[in-house]
Amino acid sequence: MKKIILTIPFLLLFLHIMYAVDGPNQWTQSLTTSFAVWQEGIAINKTNQNIMYAATNGAGVYKTTNAGVNWVQVNTGLLNLNVQSMAISASNPNIVMVGTTNTGTSPGIYKTTDAGANWTLKNNGISETILPQCIAIDPTNPNIAYTVIFIGTANAVNGVYKTTDGGDNWFISNTGTGSM
Repeated sequence: MKKIILTIPFLLLFLHIMYAVDGPNQWTQSLTTSFAVWQEGIAINKTNQNIMYAATNGAGVYKTTNAGVNWVQVNTGLLNLNVQSMAISASNPNIVMVGTTNTGTSPGIYKTTDAGANWTLKNNGISETILPQCIAIDPTNPNIAYTVIFIGTANAVNGVYKTTDGGDNWFISNTGTGSM
């Protein structure tokens, strides 16, 4: 009986913590835009979870610094607003890379080193029509990143690319992967 009486306060505390924000199975829309947010298009700052980025199909990149209460567009230098993939560096959260679709102007991989204030196109070495399906940044070295290129209706010839200099140069990295 003593164990049950001691367990009840812990159970109540646990339930309060578990359901304190929105309750069970409750979702709240925090980014309202007429453009779709891509499934690979959310990046969360590992050191400050209040800072997040969202990639949209037509409106570029949105950023929040207050856990999604308010969002602002951060598109300076981003010449293609059809952003479908993104990654944030775990070791330097000011570095974010995004991949844009091959529709519109200047498709490819863009990088910011100032938390979204300015973006620069980084495609050197990628020989295929740019359509980065996903991007991954090394968790300990933000100069190393990978991307997988898809060309739309057919498999990409090279598929996987890697950079070791922060995106300035990309090279094929598909040994052992077979046909992409």
